[in-house]
Amino acid sequence: MIIACIKDGFALANRNLQLVVIRIIVSVINVIAFGVFLGIPLIITVAYLGFDVAHAREMLPYMAHNPLEFVSRYLGLVLLLLLALLSYLIFSSMLYLYTLGGTLGSLRNSYANTGLKFSLPSFFREANANFSRLFWLLSLVFLGIAVLLIACAVSGGMLLLVISALSAVDGALNMFLRSFAAVFMIILCVITLAVSLIFSVYSAVISVSEEKAAVESVKSTLAFLKNKPQALLFFIVLILAVITATLLFFSVQIPLRIIPFISVVTFLINTFFSSYLAVVLWGSLVTYYMKASGSPVYDAGYEI
Repeated sequence: MIIACIKDGFALANRNLQLVVIRIIVSVINVIAFGVFLGIPLIITVAYLGFDVAHAREMLPYMAHNPLEFVSRYLGLVLLLLLALLSYLIFSSMLYLYTLGGTLGSLRNSYANTGLKFSLPSFFREANANFSRLFWLLSLVFLGIAVLLIACAVSGGMLLLVISALSAVDGALNMFLRSFAAVFMIILCVITLAVSLIFSVYSAVISVSEEKAAVESVKSTLAFLKNKPQALLFFIVLILAVITATLLFFSVQIPLRIIPFISVVTFLINTFFSSYLAVVLWGSLVTYYMKASGSPVYDAGYEI
């Protein structure tokens, strides 16, 4: 089932290679947006600091005796850079969500109808329909993740306090228990983040595949993962396969990076390859969910 769904993911990506081109265009837009959102504030910052750098020798003693003056003087620049970074992150996230909605919708349609050809109007139609759905869904999921992480942090702090109180007499035992508790909480947080990532990915796939709202998608995802725990294994295997393919692909190109012209070509190839793998990943997830959930287009030849 796992290998079959990954193969189907490749077939689905090959029927929708235009999605790879769209992801490359989005990557270029992100690079340009990074330069616009952060480049202009950086130019302003450098121009403003030019005078201060030229007179740094005279100003440093004064700033050392008046640190509050130094902070207040450059607070505006710091806030400007933070605002620019926040604006870029918001723009990039919205652009990614919009593209993800169109990608998942196109892959779902292509899976349901193998004879359906990719079309740009259909992509934009799916992106427009799924953008708000994914936005509210992921906002709800990330809020839940934040609550879980805060709960882990609070529980860890309380555990450390209890251990300190119980082992205050023995310093060596206190240190051992505190270290054990810290490692345990770190592992717990890592597991929480990993499970949250898997839940977020499947909830996005289910939301677009079933065209459900945020709360309904969360409920459906919980039910799906409860009834099909193999989905966790499939996700882990899929991610490991993607990472392995990426490492092998990039390791082959290491000797070519010393040649300037070849480096530019390999950069373009790497961008295409990374975008292709991303489409394969989402295509495999859509395929697995459709088959595992008993979709009307389910192929009875597979065993779940």
